[in-house]
Amino acid sequence: MGMQVMAQYNNDNKNVKVEGHQELDKKYVHNIKINKNSILFNIIQKDNIMVNSMHSYAISNSGEYNVVARCGSVIEAIEMENELFNIGVQWHPEKNLDDVNSVKLFSAFIQACKVYKKLN
Repeated sequence: MGMQVMAQYNNDNKNVKVEGHQELDKKYVHNIKINKNSILFNIIQKDNIMVNSMHSYAISNSGEYNVVARCGSVIEAIEMENELFNIGVQWHPEKNLDDVNSVKLFSAFIQACKVYKKLN
């Protein structure tokens, strides 16, 4: 629910029903396209990756966040530029900790936490 909550920030976002995105028994379900001009791309260093999918609803718009990844018309990742780490993803990287892309995402989050701690 993290990305859905983020999308509600100053936004009248509605969740929309999507088909083919709720496959709980598969490690990878579908491909996503990542915007090359995004923090997420800078972290993962790929513009296409496979992700798991455990949702039957998606956000209809990103509000103040930039949409930085999609699978077709489904928003798969959002972020706030000029922030230390303000990224929401539709998939579940915590379920695939053996995946290099998941490790990169969590490592970037941990690094941002260390920087934040030093700044405060």
